[in-house]
Amino acid sequence: MKVAWWIPPQKGSCGAEALTHLIGQPVSAFEAFGHKGPVRVIRPGQAVTMDYRHDRLNVVLDDQDVITGVNCS
Repeated sequence: MKVAWWIPPQKGSCGAEALTHLIGQPVSAFEAFGHKGPVRVIRPGQAVTMDYRHDRLNVVLDDQDVITGVNCS
């Protein structure tokens, strides 16, 4: 009998779904929100690791520091 050693993360486990209203806002709007937990702010051209962490929030910015996306990773 095989036992699964990995359980897929639950959708939205980093809180991204609750922050989609920040898309189109400056990064300062996110900073004022005071999100708790691991966060990675990603700017254009920035190198990021490829490791997956279901509890880490990614805040993706454009070259004007406007939020273009939020997701878990």
